[in-house]
Amino acid sequence: MYKISRFSKQTKLSPRMLRHYDSIGLLQPGHVDKVTGYRYYADSQFQDAMEIIRLKRYDFSLEQIKTILETHDPDHFRNLLQKQIGSLDEAATRRKKQK
Repeated sequence: MYKISRFSKQTKLSPRMLRHYDSIGLLQPGHVDKVTGYRYYADSQFQDAMEIIRLKRYDFSLEQIKTILETHDPDHFRNLLQKQIGSLDEAATRRKKQK
């Protein structure tokens, strides 16, 4: 188990962001010390953290990311990804027109 500070350094997610993800149920620590309140993360949570980072790069909302991680449904993810690609293409086209 890793304290939030070490997990933060390893994942490059700030402790503030990790606390936020915990509060919205996106990435909850594997263990919280009842006395100190310290958050601890397990090795297995690195995969979820990396997936969150990857999905954020494609401008998915935290709510969408949470749904993707909870459902593990490839068809649902594929549909969301196709919509997101369309949205990103439209945004890129608008930016090009503004220049």
